[in-house]
Amino acid sequence: NGFGKRLAARGNPSEWAGGSGGGVDTPDMEHGSLTPRGRWELKTGRKKFTAQSLLTSPRSPGFGQQAQLGRSQAQSPPKWGLHARGQTPTAGNPDSESAVEAEAEAEAENDPALLPRGPRAFYEARSYESQWLLTRIIGFNVLANDYYQRLLDYLEASAYPIPASVRAYKLDFRWAAAYQNIRFFALLYIQMQAIQIEQEGGPEVLKLVTLPRPSAGQGEIVVKNQFSGVNFIDTYFREGVYKAPLPHQLGAEGAGEVVEVGAGVDGFAVGDAVVYLGNQNTYAQYAAASAAKAFKIDPTAIPLDIAAAALLQGLTAHTLVTRSYAVKSGDWVLVQAGAGGTGRLIIQMAKAFGANVIATVSNKEKAEVATKAGADHIILYTEESVPETVNKIVPEGVHVVYDGVGKATFDGSMQSLRRLGTMVSFGNASGTVPPVKLLDLAPKNLTILRPQLYGYIATDEERQRHIGALVELLSDKKLDIHVFKTYSLSEVAQAHIDLQGRKTTGKLLIKIE
Repeated sequence: NGFGKRLAARGNPSEWAGGSGGGVDTPDMEHGSLTPRGRWELKTGRKKFTAQSLLTSPRSPGFGQQAQLGRSQAQSPPKWGLHARGQTPTAGNPDSESAVEAEAEAEAENDPALLPRGPRAFYEARSYESQWLLTRIIGFNVLANDYYQRLLDYLEASAYPIPASVRAYKLDFRWAAAYQNIRFFALLYIQMQAIQIEQEGGPEVLKLVTLPRPSAGQGEIVVKNQFSGVNFIDTYFREGVYKAPLPHQLGAEGAGEVVEVGAGVDGFAVGDAVVYLGNQNTYAQYAAASAAKAFKIDPTAIPLDIAAAALLQGLTAHTLVTRSYAVKSGDWVLVQAGAGGTGRLIIQMAKAFGANVIATVSNKEKAEVATKAGADHIILYTEESVPETVNKIVPEGVHVVYDGVGKATFDGSMQSLRRLGTMVSFGNASGTVPPVKLLDLAPKNLTILRPQLYGYIATDEERQRHIGALVELLSDKKLDIHVFKTYSLSEVAQAHIDLQGRKTTGKLLIKIE
């Protein structure tokens, strides 16, 4: 039927081309060799069983015995046999296939105890039909896995991303594995929409593409995203300020429903509502996330859009006011871009600690947003000098400046500090800050930091502590989360344009259908 010839090609073709000798081991066979129309002959001591599905125990005399391939040239059409003693089967041979099968089948029916002890690879094959089927199933496993790997090689050569879990998967066409195969191929061929970039640049490089749905690896969960946050860090990856191998996706935070739980994960179940930190992969319908960077939430207490809007910026704000500079009651705090998503949260948290807050904004509309967030003083930086106005409000200067704008505001922020003040530069919205001369810090004994969120939440304990504190603040309604606008996946480029154009107040979200 042609199948045997194709399978034979996986061995040494010269050993399959006629003759009665020649042994060929088929790749991926744990339990012995295989021929297209052959049999597996198992020695149990005094009887031979043609049980393809059995693994003999070490106590069995036939354990580990190497089977040999033989071909009878006298038969037409040619038949293949797999025999421990290398004999060529003939109709009159008491060790022929039909005789061995009949004897083994009858013996097994009358005395099942004669079957070898030990693990069964598949199930007990006691009939010609089941053995015949198993032989072909195992052979098909070998052939299918070969073609499967060739397919993956072709796709990878065509720049199609192949997850490690897909590459490592072994096809299995035994009945017991049918569900596993169906589930695997469902995951492999269920596709999703996602945002991907193939080159660094402006918003125009953001492309809506179709990719395979990810599967959960060790310690991971797969989340069906409902919302993803838009952050400046996404623009840094898009522009190449932060480097990542191309092509790659974008998105650092998301919220949705768990649809798959990987090995080694405790505390999560399919159907859980979660908010999580992504790995530049949340601008997508599905994302695989580290379970250690996810947090279960009650969507009746914290809606998923609010959770997605608060996570990255909320963690940034919380680590800034507790770790970069621990704000205390009575401190004077300057927040650059106080109407932005992170700026509003810094204002609210600083006020919660009892600080006096000065916020800078670009227009009166944003001034209202910052004032509502709790700012005590507002500076319109488009109309007045920030350091001069700060000096009028508090002549000795502020204790700390939180500056997420970067290049455009850095000098004014430094000039606004008092002696022993702290400059926390945490963003590059207007461009990266030029190199700083250390001697410039000396006159006031200033401290300067360029923190990154992930440096503060590197351990499980740190992540859970800060995420837990943020979730508690949200549950207790102590933080006002303002969502400025929600976009679809196809509108992500516009979201980046709006964010970098400083036309927004509050958080930008992507709603994912």
